[in-house]
Amino acid sequence: MFYPKRFSARRFGATLLEMLIVLGIVSIILVSVARLVRVSVDYYFYSTAQLEVQRNALLSLNLLSQQLTASTFESVYTDNNLPHPGIVFASPRDASGALVRDGSGNLVWTRLICYYVDTVNGKSGLMRKEFELTVQSSNPPDPVALGADITYFRNLPTPGRFMARGITKLSTSELTDALEITMTSEVNQGNNWLEMDVSTTIVPRN
Repeated sequence: MFYPKRFSARRFGATLLEMLIVLGIVSIILVSVARLVRVSVDYYFYSTAQLEVQRNALLSLNLLSQQLTASTFESVYTDNNLPHPGIVFASPRDASGALVRDGSGNLVWTRLICYYVDTVNGKSGLMRKEFELTVQSSNPPDPVALGADITYFRNLPTPGRFMARGITKLSTSELTDALEITMTSEVNQGNNWLEMDVSTTIVPRN
């Protein structure tokens, strides 16, 4: 008798070993993607913080330069060795920023301004304080003779202006006919840390 051949369908499937290998590969890919996303997010926040600190430092240094340019060497006091380094100088400008002159056209020194590094709410930054002189004259005042050093300004009850966060150092170097001002800012974002220096040269002209 003739018996037809029986064809059995092949069964396709995966063994446990194959499934484990696939799961391992997928896990490696997911971990790699997660690390890449984390690095990208950390870099974004770090770059944002870096740009913000640098921008604030440049703006503060620009404002300091404009005000210090209107001062005179005789009215500039600096101290780089204090725990809170800074600079004090006299200004012939009023509250609006306009130069003040007497009837003879001479500049009238109206106020003392101080920039110094301090810690506010646990964050280091650049502070600015000022006070109006009770006796205003055309003779440039000496901050040291008036007892208006950096410590004096820090202890003033009037609130200061927080100019820039992240500033950890303010140093001044006397050149032949100018002052070199350097601000040091530090960025610590996550596992990333960076120190930057921003400096300028200023010539007090009055």
